[in-house]
Amino acid sequence: MSKTIGRWVAGFVTLILAIAIGYGLYRVMMQNRQQPRTIRATITQVDEGVDLFGLLVRDETVLTKEPGRSYVVLVESGERVSARQAVSISFATKTDAENFRRIRQLEAKLSEMADPAGQGSAMDIVTYNRKIGVQLETLVSGAQMGRFETPLAETKSSLEKYLTLRQIALAAEEQLGAGLVASWKEELRSLKASLSDAGEYYYAQSPGYYCRYVDGREALFAPEQVLAMTPEEFEQVKKFPAPVVSEDEVLGKLVGGHGWYFAAVISEKESRLLTKGKEYKLHLADASLKATLQSVKAGENGKLLAVFYSQIPLPDVTLYREQDCRIILHSYEGVKVPAEALRINEGVKGVYVLEGARAVFKPVEILYTGDNYYLVSVDTENRKNLFINDRIIVGMKDLYDGKVIP
Repeated sequence: MSKTIGRWVAGFVTLILAIAIGYGLYRVMMQNRQQPRTIRATITQVDEGVDLFGLLVRDETVLTKEPGRSYVVLVESGERVSARQAVSISFATKTDAENFRRIRQLEAKLSEMADPAGQGSAMDIVTYNRKIGVQLETLVSGAQMGRFETPLAETKSSLEKYLTLRQIALAAEEQLGAGLVASWKEELRSLKASLSDAGEYYYAQSPGYYCRYVDGREALFAPEQVLAMTPEEFEQVKKFPAPVVSEDEVLGKLVGGHGWYFAAVISEKESRLLTKGKEYKLHLADASLKATLQSVKAGENGKLLAVFYSQIPLPDVTLYREQDCRIILHSYEGVKVPAEALRINEGVKGVYVLEGARAVFKPVEILYTGDNYYLVSVDTENRKNLFINDRIIVGMKDLYDGKVIP
């Protein structure tokens, strides 16, 4: 009897061990099985074009100062200015100019106090701190990228407003708001009384956009001059050292209208890709803008001067003169797939997609060939073709239509 029980126990133990070993092997096989890597079929646009480095050319009028007078600019850089609008005011002394600048600041603060938004409580301090932080982050981010999504004038105005409102809220917490307003009004009366003269206003002669930045090349690259230049003349003028511009001499400049030119020297090979009079899409200053190739002037050694013209407003009128620009020749829309995902099944090009646990072959048309990828066609009606959001199998070998993926 005891021998029977011993054999039974030994057999049971052996069975348990076999089950444990089998389960362990199963886990190892499951963990090490080939998992298919997939990407979603989403529509992407690929632009093919010519990369150029050239100059923005605009109708620019430099605003000069009268020697011996101190100026206060009344508009922000990038602001639209109408004809006969006051751009600045000047005084005989620096003291009067500084006092007038302070008067404008005080009047702005008192105006904000009269706004219901300026009558916050201590509870608003956290909100204003957050908004100030956002404006500062915007400025830092723009400076790091070398461009500003929001015009600097707008960011500066918002920052000044929230700093003032925060100051008011802090004063309200200490029950000093009324005293603060009273002190501002008293300072304002005192400053106005101290001005020795009413000042002389400087009026814009024509409408345009005010720009504080002056590079000294405004007269060298006027539109009519650039259109008359050869490639050699254009490159030569570019090499001229820009005249030194002092803030004591100029107020800034007015950029007339929305129209602008982009001029660049191109090779003969690049010129064969472009057609005079044709409209192109330009990627310029982080924006896509349509412009017409207005002029192509041949020079020596196969160089040509291409000049594009557009009346679509630039995203920022304060842009620097030298700019990178991509001229879009063709645009393609399709699904971007790695080169390894493209397969050939019975002479037909296509991709395998994962449907449930099966690999399904779907034919595609190659629209564009890039570096290690293809842009292929996608269907929105027939699911027998590559369809939006299909899971494209990448990198898996030995696939065939209908194969079950474990």
